[in-house]
Parts: sequence; structure tokens; C-alpha cells
Amino acid sequence: LGLFVAFVLAFVQVGYTRETITLISNPGTYIEETGQGAVETYQPGAWDRSLKDPSSGTTWIWSSYYLTGDEALNGAIKTFQETFIIPIGAKNIFANITIAADDSVRMYLNNESESINSSSPGYSVPKTYSFSPQVDQNILRIVVKNAANTRSDPKWNPAGVIYRAEISYDIPDLWIEDTPPDTGKEPNTSGQDMWMSRAIWIRHADDGLAEHQNPRYGYTNQVHVKIRNRGGAASTAGDAVLKVYYAYASAGLSWPKHWHQIGEVTLPAIAP
Repeated sequence: LGLFVAFVLAFVQVGYTRETITLISNPGTYIEETGQGAVETYQPGAWDRSLKDPSSGTTWIWSSYYLTGDEALNGAIKTFQETFIIPIGAKNIFANITIAADDSVRMYLNNESESINSSSPGYSVPKTYSFSPQVDQNILRIVVKNAANTRSDPKWNPAGVIYRAEISYDIPDLWIEDTPPDTGKEPNTSGQDMWMSRAIWIRHADDGLAEHQNPRYGYTNQVHVKIRNRGGAASTAGDAVLKVYYAYASAGLSWPKHWHQIGEVTLPAIAP
């Protein structure tokens, strides 16, 4: 690896950490029937406001602020669509939605299964339901029906829906300590020199010891790398790859110009 003076660099691809996707009813939510975004709708005093959140924009929505006279008299149906992606390799997926609607609401996931069915008439207080999204793309369709009324006045028969959904899952988060203060968060701002890492060391023989030895020119040297998992679940064997590089000592090293790959290895499962 050079005349006793070389740097070794290691990368690990893939690991697991807890991530959350949040979906909310807000102006701009896509409506299938109109092909346009929703707007904040008229909200009579009797409607529940516990889910409203000005900071996030969560509010009661519909296709217009007031229904037309015909919609107020004969009823109307609107389908609100949310699309989200759960990355490949995600584990421990959990999802729920808290929702209220005037008059009734049904929810479909990926056009296959009906996850909730709240058919009681009139505005409702928010209720929470669980659902089971898949890895990869998901399409959530929230179908809201406003019942017919004897009057054509939209203030007598308003329509709307309000919701907040959270989808959480564990994803890979394997890491290698850069320097002693490093905790795995990105970016690492410890500011210490990279050669101070305790997670990479060299041995002249594969003897299982963790004390660093300077590499010997003309001999086979053993590179050891300590990999940790700061995620919420064990990684899956075969999901991650460790790649190791070296560079001759220099004051002007840059990536990837001066670095040469030593090799790579597919990793076993690593627990948190």
C-alpha cells in the first residue's frame, strides 16, 4: 500500500433509520373529477377543527369554497388523491389516517382495497384508521360524498374533508465513524482529520486484533472496518456493500482522483 504512508477510506452502501411521510388535506390536493387542486372550503361552526393546523396548511378542503346550487340540492362526490413512495428495502411499515368529512368518506389504497368506510351522514369528528401501504409507489384515493338536501343554498349543505396521514417505516442506516466525535449524522461537522477514525485499521495478519499497524510495502495487509447500525431495525444480509479505497499520503488529496479501490464485500445482517 505504498512506502508505509497511505490513507485508507471505506464506504458502506445501505443501512436502516426511521422515516415518516405525512399527507395532509390542504389547498392544492389533487381532485380526480376536476383534474385540479382543492381549495379551502366554507366551514360552518359545527364542523370539527381539531385537525386544522395553520403552520402546515391542514384544513377542510373541497373543489370550491361554496357548492353550486345544484350540488347543494342534489349532492356531490369528489375524489382526493395522494401519491407517495416507500423505498425498496423498507421494513416495519406502519400507516394511519385521521379523517373527518361531510357527509361520508371511503378510502381506497392502490385501487384494490377499501381501507375505511364511514357512511354515517352529517359532519363527523375525526376518526383514526390504519392501512397497509406497499413498498414502492402507493396511490391513496379518498372519496367524499355530500348527500342531497332540500335546499339549494350551499350554506345549508356544505361539503368538505380534512385529514392527516402518517406513514412510517425503517430504512437502512449503516455507518462508519469518520472521527471520534462522529455519531453517524450527515453532514459530519466534527472538523477532525479523517485519519483519526477508530473504525478503520490495518493489521499485518488476520489476527483479530484492533490495534492499527502501518501497512507494509510488498506484503499482503489486512484492512478492518467497523460498521454500525444506527437505524431502527437490523439490516438484511446482502443488502449492503462495503467498499475500501486507499491513497498515497499527500497534502492535496481529492476524491475520487487520488483514490484506488482495494476491494468490496457484501455485508451480513447487522443489528442496531
